[in-house]
Amino acid sequence: MLRAAAILIGALALLGLSGVSGMDRMARTDPAIAAQVPLPFASAALRTLGNQALAAQRGGDAAAYGWHALDRAPLEADAVALFAAGQLASGKTAQANRAFAVAGRMGWRVPVTQAYWFSQALQTGDYPAAAMRLDALLRQQPTMIGQQALLDPVERDPAARAALIERLDPETAWLGKYLNEVFALPPQVLRQRALLMVEAADAGLVLGCERMSNLAGAMTNLNLFSEASALWDAQCPQSAGLLKGGDGLATLNLQGTRNPFAWQAVGNGDLLLGVATAAGGKGRRLTIDGTPQIAEQFLTKLLLLEPGRYRLTWRAGDSAEDQTGNQSQAIRAALVCKGEEGNRLEDQTLGTYGLASAVVTIPPNCAAQLLSFARAPGGSGSVWLEDVRLDQLP
Repeated sequence: MLRAAAILIGALALLGLSGVSGMDRMARTDPAIAAQVPLPFASAALRTLGNQALAAQRGGDAAAYGWHALDRAPLEADAVALFAAGQLASGKTAQANRAFAVAGRMGWRVPVTQAYWFSQALQTGDYPAAAMRLDALLRQQPTMIGQQALLDPVERDPAARAALIERLDPETAWLGKYLNEVFALPPQVLRQRALLMVEAADAGLVLGCERMSNLAGAMTNLNLFSEASALWDAQCPQSAGLLKGGDGLATLNLQGTRNPFAWQAVGNGDLLLGVATAAGGKGRRLTIDGTPQIAEQFLTKLLLLEPGRYRLTWRAGDSAEDQTGNQSQAIRAALVCKGEEGNRLEDQTLGTYGLASAVVTIPPNCAAQLLSFARAPGGSGSVWLEDVRLDQLP
């Protein structure tokens, strides 16, 4: 654990590198100059050089710069922390512990000090203290969300996760970065974050669909479908039914959405889409204007269905005015395993009053599915779609 603490402090030192002005700039590469820079710049110059030494894993140099910074500014918590970090990186653990104890009593605003006592709390199994330190560290430096070495020990331990969840609320300052800066993360890290948020929902912290969209989207991009579904069910309880987001076209947004389980309008130059009120004033109707030369897909939805048989129903018509006519031949549905081509619909029955239905069988090896609607070529230039439903069959 001591080695892990040293690596952690080294990572934080990289984030601590910052420029200062005037004579301080000249001091970055020459400790002799740094020692002669007048106050109040000298301490900052020495800390800059010390942080550079930490980042280069030169613990002895970092401790020396910290000692000189202390000599210039003995009441500076940053200088004490630099000296302590240098001692730790040099393997002088007892001296480092004493110095960090002093730095810890000087306040909460030094990231290296927080990181050290965070690692010590983890080592002793004091998870409430570790969560307190991590929360304080991330509130001060939200960009440290990108330091996965900081988060892994908490995300991977059930007791540590529970302690951190107790400190979370909807306004936690770093939570936005935690949930949104996710698209470059590897699968295991995404699983860890999703599990933490599922357990947060179990503890009463439900943040809703919008705030989970990026995390769920990053997971579906990497085919983590079951984990994404568990996250969505926990944090987006208003997503009801087999269509995840409500029956009909409730989640359709023609301006685009980050929600991976919402309806997705497919843009193309041949069709113009619009939204109106469905027949009888219930639900929403999608209007599709245009006569493409070939079949054009205009609407898709990601589904996560269990293996089995399902009936898909929808209503469609050949014009906005036609409320009771036969189902439009111009709109056809498809339901396939994600990543495959073809149509798994076993039958597609056209009925009166615009009603159509089809039965589909989801095989055991089909983890995710894509439901789509397409506009066939020819026919009327204006058609509509509404009341899309999916029901499981015995």
